[in-house]
Formats: sequence, structure tokens, C-alpha cells
Amino acid sequence: MNQVFTAISGSKERFGLMHRTLNVVLVIAVLMSLISLILVSFLKIPDKIRFLPAISAAFFALAYFISYRSKKFEKVIVFLAFSTILLLIPMSWISNEGSRGGTHYFVFLVSIAIYTLAPKKQRFWFIALLILIVFGLFYFEVSYPNYIFYYPDVQSKYFVFSLYVVFSMIISVFFLDIYYKYYLTVNKQLKHKNKELEKAKNQINVQKEQIEIQYQQLKEKATELKLANEAKDKFYSIIAHDLKSPFNTIINFTQLIQESAQKGDYESFNQYLCFLSDSSEQVYGLLLNLLEWSKIQSKGITYNPQKVDLNSTLLSIIDIFKHTAASKNIVIKNEFKNCTVFADKNMLETILRNLISNAIKFTKDASIYLSNKKKNTYCIISIKDEGTGIDEQELQDIFNAKNIKRGTNGEKGSGLGLNLVKEFIKINKGELFIESKKGKGSNFSFTLPLYQDA
Repeated sequence: MNQVFTAISGSKERFGLMHRTLNVVLVIAVLMSLISLILVSFLKIPDKIRFLPAISAAFFALAYFISYRSKKFEKVIVFLAFSTILLLIPMSWISNEGSRGGTHYFVFLVSIAIYTLAPKKQRFWFIALLILIVFGLFYFEVSYPNYIFYYPDVQSKYFVFSLYVVFSMIISVFFLDIYYKYYLTVNKQLKHKNKELEKAKNQINVQKEQIEIQYQQLKEKATELKLANEAKDKFYSIIAHDLKSPFNTIINFTQLIQESAQKGDYESFNQYLCFLSDSSEQVYGLLLNLLEWSKIQSKGITYNPQKVDLNSTLLSIIDIFKHTAASKNIVIKNEFKNCTVFADKNMLETILRNLISNAIKFTKDASIYLSNKKKNTYCIISIKDEGTGIDEQELQDIFNAKNIKRGTNGEKGSGLGLNLVKEFIKINKGELFIESKKGKGSNFSFTLPLYQDA
């Protein structure tokens, strides 16, 4: 049975689903026309209209031949639509009592066929032509009733009428069933394609996210590498220059002290000892900063907050710088009040040491004021000096390690101090504030959380 159906409709490799459907419908139409021809021969029907089933059978057979031979489905549809609308429908209308016969069922069948098989672009024009022909036939029936053939008896009329109904119903159901199956298949294919596209889209999005993550990681690594190279260059610069100079000074003063001791020049001896002490303190502070800075760069620093007495910590830092301050005629005025903070003690010592050292570096023959006050849950610590001050342009670039200024006695720093201060204050949940004017001194203040028993 499948082989017969395939032989009638044509192979799947050669014809599409709609084309094969049309071939089967045309064969059915030929068979129905032949059956009608046999049945009509037994009725009392005028000879003038007995030829209609034969013409229909011949027409559908020719259409099947053209459709089966042609691979271009659209051309076949155009031929069938025009010939059916312009030839078969008018013949059926005239030979079957016009609007009172069964032709309107045939019109319905043709409408279904056009909607099912015709391409969307041509569908509208075929339907419009069909409507125009039907209205024209109504007008012809009203204007020229004598040209319409009527059946001699009711039995013949309703027999032919029944043939039209059965033929139209069978073909219409066949068309609609195939049409439904065709679009159901297409929808399944589209859904499958959509799922594949959605899956591909999700895979692309995942790959895109992975690429973005990898890009960000590479970007971070590049930034880290750049910072590491800068840190390495800075490290070598400090070792090669900033440490070399103070050590040369220490060596020179050590030689001068030996010479003064041999000559008994104790006045110069004491003076050289003070210079030696200053140079040693400078090297010591630089080494401490260098160690802390290297810990930050290698992320090896740990934050251990604890209860810290601010006064005792400050006094130990002031004691380190008393000789350096005295050599520059600087008075350090400690105005601290009792205060206990919650901070990392080593970091706090580094912060205070660098800020006080910085104040001494840019001050001479003046005073430095150390003070604090409580505000809400924080303690505000201030180191204010009466030194050279900083202009607005320098203040904006103050954390640039390359922007190194010499002190009032020509002291040269490493550029690490303020950056360490800023980083350590941030780690200890505080903020750094800088106020300064050229020639009027500077005020470096920062906040730290107060210690609370709870």
C-alpha cells in the first residue's frame, strides 16, 4: 500500500510534502469524476450536461500529469488555480442550476485548496479572483436565466447535489488533515531548532562569561605584574641610593669621631655623635619602612587589632626623635589626653613614627603639636607642625612616591612613608586627612576606632 501511495504521490526526494499532497488529491478527483460519470448515466439528466464529469476527469488527469512531471510546485498551483476558477467553476455553475445547485460546495473546496496549498504571497490574489468570478456568476444567473441548465426531477438534482457534498467533504478533510500535519511537523522542527539555538546561545553566553573572567584575571595579573615591577624598581632604588647615602654618612662621621677622640677635640666629638645619632635614626626609620612596605607588596602583612594605650605608644615614639628634634631646635608639644583605641599596635607605631618624622623633616626652629580628641566611636589624632607647608599642586600629588622633597636640612626620604601611613590607616578602619598651606605648616590627622569593652 505504501508503495502504491508513493508511486501516486511521488518520492520524498523529488517532491515536497505539499506537492505530494496535491498529486494524491488530483488522483482522488479523477476517480470521483469517473464515479460521477458512471452514476450520472443512470439518471434522467439532459445530454447537454452529461459531459461535465468527463470534462472534470480529463481536466484533473491533465493537471496530475503536469504536476507529476513538474518540479516547480508554485507553477503547478498557478495553473490549477486559474484553470479551476476560470473554467471548472463557471461550467459547474451553469450546468448545475447556478446558485441553487451544489457548485457553492465546490467553491468552498477550491477556497480550502487555495488556502492550504498556495504560497502566502499569491493566496490573496487567488481568493480575490474567486470572489470576483462568483459575483460575476450571480450577475450572469440573474441577467441570463435561460442559459442555466436545470434538472428534470428532484431525484436527479439531489443525487448530483449529494455527489458535490461528498466530494467536497472528502477532499476538504484530506486537505485540512495534511495541512495540519505539515505545520505540526514544521512547528516541531522549529521548536527543535529553537531549542538548539537556545542551547547554543547559552553555551556562547557561558563561553563569553568565561572569556570575560579570564580577561579580568589577565588584566589583574598584568596590573599586579606592573605594580610588582614598579615595586622591584623602587626597592632597588632605595637599596642602591637611599640606603647608601646614610650609611656613607655614618661611616664618615665614625671616622671623624675617631679622629676627634685621638686629638682630644671633645666639642667636635659631641657634635659628630649627634650627627651620627641622627643618621642612624634616619637609616633605622628607612629600614623599618622598607620592611613594612615589602610586606604590603608581598601581601604578607597581618592585621592584629587589640586594645592599645595611645599615650604610652606616643611617648615611646617621641623618645626616638628627641635628639633629631633638638638638633633642629624643634619643640614637640604633647597635648594628648587619655585615650584607648582598637588597632594593630605595630601599624599604629609605624603611622605615628612616619608622621612625626615627616613633621620634623619639614620644620626648623618651630614647634610640633601632638593632640587627640574623641568623636562618637572614633579617636581623632593630629600631628600639626609650623614648617614649610605644602602648596595646592603638591598636595594633590602628595602620595606619588616619585615626588620626593628634601627637608629643611636637606634630608631626603624614600617616598614610602606617607603611602605606608595611608595604607595602614585604611587597614585599621580609619581615615587620613591632610591640611596644609605653603609657608604656614601642615596638619596630618587620622581616625581610629575607640576600644569598647563590649
